Amino acid sequence: MAQRIHASLVHESVQLSVPYDEYSIISAFNTHYATLPVEGDNAWGVELYKQNRYMTAEQVFQCLSNFTRNFQDRHAIKDRMIGNISVLAKIPYDEVEALAKIHFK
Repeated sequence: MAQRIHASLVHESVQLSVPYDEYSIISAFNTHYATLPVEGDNAWGVELYKQNRYMTAEQVFQCLSNFTRNFQDRHAIKDRMIGNISVLAKIPYDEVEALAKIHFK
């Protein structure tokens, strides 16, 4: 699945999926956005997820798996993230779920 997902949708999905007390996951994604290529101008002072940066669904779940490796409720976060990515990025739920299972073994 190589469909590109805008970083703002990823950011919104992460915020909806991660419990408020696990801000480190949101912070890790914010840091990761800086590694993504920018299409167009890289505006100084604008949040990275608001710029034209994109991830694939596979990258999203690979990062989520890495960032939640030591969290007890990582599978609950994954399940919420599947639903949120599916709805916000308009990707069929079954495709997103199959992709997520690859990275969460």
